[in-house]
This record gives sequence, structure tokens and C-alpha cells, in this order.
Amino acid sequence: KAAQDQAKHTPEQLREAEGLYQVANQKFGSPEATESLQKMIQQFPDVNRTGCAVLYLAQSSKDDERAKYLQDCIEKYNGCFYGDGVQVGAYACFLLAQDYRSKGEPAKAQALENELKAQYADAVDHGGKLLVDSLKAESQ
Repeated sequence: KAAQDQAKHTPEQLREAEGLYQVANQKFGSPEATESLQKMIQQFPDVNRTGCAVLYLAQSSKDDERAKYLQDCIEKYNGCFYGDGVQVGAYACFLLAQDYRSKGEPAKAQALENELKAQYADAVDHGGKLLVDSLKAESQ
């Protein structure tokens, strides 16, 4: 992904995108972080790190806004990855399934869990644990 970004953007653009992302890394959940991530999404919609930015916004949002950001991660930023190997779309699918389950919407949760098992069997969380193993642990 980094090579693809370098082919499409100048080093200055990539530094600017990373700078916008790092505001959120340092001030997660703050209005300043939200503003910086939204600016990043507008200016650099096709940079790998932008998928991570959308996932950050989802994690600091609630209810319908959170669901929208998670769905965007699945649909638009699936192919983006964190440096630790976490796939944005797969992780968003996992989080959205958890949200549906906690809201008492088991059919929606199960559909996403089935998608996760079928399409992302080797996807991991930030600790390197398989997401499908986390699904199994939660259902017990």
C-alpha cells in the first residue's frame, strides 16, 4: 500500500496526510482530532492511511454516525491496512457486528460475522489475534 501511495502522491502530500493523522493519534476523540481526520479524508481520500482515519472517526463516534463510518470502512477502505497488519474493512466489520449484537440485533450481527469468517478468516486485531477467534470467544 505504501508503494501505491508513493506512486500517486508526492512525499510532501504523504507527509501532510500523516501529519493530519497524527493529530488524532495524539488527541484521540478530541474535536481537534475529528476536524483533522475529516480534513484528511477530504484532501487525501485515496491514501492508505485515510482508511485508518475513518476507522478512528468510527471509534470516537456513537450510534448512527459510528455505524456510517464503520460501513464506509467496509465499503470504501477495505483494502487499507495499519502498519501492524490490521485490515481496516475487516476490523470495521468486526466492530459493527459487536455493535449490532449489543443493540439486540442478532441477525445483522450474524450476517457480518459470517462475512468476517468467509472473507477475512486471516484478519487480525491490533494485538495480532485472529478476529474470528475473538468472535468464538465472545459467543461462549
